[in-house]
Amino acid sequence: EDRTWRRLEAGAKIEDPCLVKPLEVAALLDAAVADNAVAEALVAKGNPVILGREAAAETRGVTKSILGVLEARGVAVNETQRQEVLRCQDLERLGRWLRRAVVASSAADVLAEP
Repeated sequence: EDRTWRRLEAGAKIEDPCLVKPLEVAALLDAAVADNAVAEALVAKGNPVILGREAAAETRGVTKSILGVLEARGVAVNETQRQEVLRCQDLERLGRWLRRAVVASSAADVLAEP
């Protein structure tokens, strides 16, 4: 406000309209803590890169689940089918496939779309 510097204690927080949440001064003094604080702020802000990474991680998890369920049930999956599952980025479709994988007798039954 007065365009001067002032000393802040490590326990203080920096509050500014450009920050989604207050930033602890201590976080700026420790690189790992600072990285974590920035990451948490980006998540809180809904940063599109972070959201994209979260969606990609969720997609990978569901694809692994589909293939894992089929493997555990002894349902054969050929390479073309495996690649179709791995390439899919549509979480709704992957969710349908995962539900089908629990009861389907073949990978073709899982991947069939009406």
